[in-house]
Amino acid sequence: MEKIIALAVTVIIIIDLTCSSASAMLNKKEVKILYPHWYSLDNVTDSCDTLLENIMFGSNMDSKLLTPSKPFALDEHIISASFFHWYTATSGQLSGPWLPVNGRASWTGTADWWKTQIKQIMLANIDVLYVHLMPHMEAQRMSFFRALSEMREEGYDVPKVAPFLDPIITWGSSVYSLSIESNRAMIVNQYIRFFDQYYWFNNDEFADDYLAVIDNRVVLDTWHLRVNFNNISSFHRSDMEDPLAARFGAAHPVFSNGIYQVTTDSSDTFSFADEKVKQFQVHAYSSITDYNSIKSVQLKPGYWDQNIRNPGYCLKRDGGVNYSNVWNTVPDPLTVDRVYIESWNEYDEGSGVYAANPTNTYIAPSNPSTDYWSRVNNPFEYIQTTYEGARNFRSSEINVKDSKILWHDIPTNMIVGQTTHCSVYVRNTGFDLWSSNNNYCFGQRLEDDTAFGPGRYYFDDAENEVDFYSGIFKGRPVKFDVDVTAPDISGVYDTHWGMLQEYVAWFGESITNTIYVQVPEPGTFLNFGFWILYFVKRRTRARRMPGSNSLPRGAIVRSWVE
Repeated sequence: MEKIIALAVTVIIIIDLTCSSASAMLNKKEVKILYPHWYSLDNVTDSCDTLLENIMFGSNMDSKLLTPSKPFALDEHIISASFFHWYTATSGQLSGPWLPVNGRASWTGTADWWKTQIKQIMLANIDVLYVHLMPHMEAQRMSFFRALSEMREEGYDVPKVAPFLDPIITWGSSVYSLSIESNRAMIVNQYIRFFDQYYWFNNDEFADDYLAVIDNRVVLDTWHLRVNFNNISSFHRSDMEDPLAARFGAAHPVFSNGIYQVTTDSSDTFSFADEKVKQFQVHAYSSITDYNSIKSVQLKPGYWDQNIRNPGYCLKRDGGVNYSNVWNTVPDPLTVDRVYIESWNEYDEGSGVYAANPTNTYIAPSNPSTDYWSRVNNPFEYIQTTYEGARNFRSSEINVKDSKILWHDIPTNMIVGQTTHCSVYVRNTGFDLWSSNNNYCFGQRLEDDTAFGPGRYYFDDAENEVDFYSGIFKGRPVKFDVDVTAPDISGVYDTHWGMLQEYVAWFGESITNTIYVQVPEPGTFLNFGFWILYFVKRRTRARRMPGSNSLPRGAIVRSWVE
């Protein structure tokens, strides 16, 4: 109730005092008072309409398709990428060489646009996003969190997120001593603001599961500290863990387990780092860091910042061959624990792996270099390479074919001859991409069961963006429309349902559903109508080709992957 009242008061005050027009800027003092952990007082730049849209969205999530997700074990292979939110159609980074596949103006920073990026990230099999944490363009980060929550409600198993604190952008040229308690709290409050924003939109029982958690500890990432802080050794693990546990521990017990701290591969960082990786530190296609018995490999497809810097630097992509080579040779799953892709979408520095226009490159007049995106003019050049690399790197942990049943309403009671329309939601949890053209479908195991329909149900490829994404990727849900028709003979029928690739294999979770088929009680007007329909259907069925419900000849049915 307190949250609802506070929200109502917030909206009224902000609208009344600061939003006289759609482009009015928020009153910074009001925002600081109302949301002390959300914004830095000196850096609020978001417009009223964007912020209010996100504030008003915050509500309890309720969906039958929400699911839990497991944390990462300490020795688990993880693929991650840094992720930036500083984008609208006309602001943020605008000068990168690699234009997005739909043009730079398509990067609007809205929740709907973020969903397209999240789908590309999922197609690439990236497990964790280190989300840029800075006090600018926060409405776009909030829109990203909103997109995550909406997609989870739709049944997507989205990537997990962790905050990636950027001290240089946050504090500029200012220098602070970490021997002073208030300066240590200043760092912690940046993370608190991040998690406050995340939980505003992700407030369901499984929200904790979609934070990056390693060894049952919430992951934090911090970039270079040395530019803005001295006496770094005065900052101890408890200085980070205790305030976070006090703020979130009661509602989110995972914060009571401590933190898993990731830092840059340098000596002038937190002494309690659990894992180190080279983050925007070297110009190389791959760099290995071995720290605390965790071996991390940074991979970079290229780098080209000469549109914005002089002289700048160009690490050529050469059509993707260099990125493909490092994926094929460096991340050996027998010796490497983590793969860190330098950026998903660092635009101005030209190091992203998002889908880009392969034939239209922006080169500023002062830029002395040339490069090209793809050897075969493929917008998804680097997504495809990452997808293939991830299959190899995590092959011992993720099946090629697998699925999870999210929800279904296949009936348990029917009348003889009755047809019922049902829905079944299934999520792809394996590496293979599904398409109806490749005979991926939901089915009833007719070799064991009495048929309750045609036995095979396909999804619409166009409706599920199969052409654009090359298939239903890992983590994406698909809905099957299933017409179930009871047999003409009453009885108790055990039915078995699941995913298969026709002529290849059954796989994934299965449904075992007992259906009680009954004959209606005689003597009612409605039953008179039922018997008329019943005999009509029997005559119709008699005209059908025999064997229409049997498996096609040559089908191979193997054990399901449980």
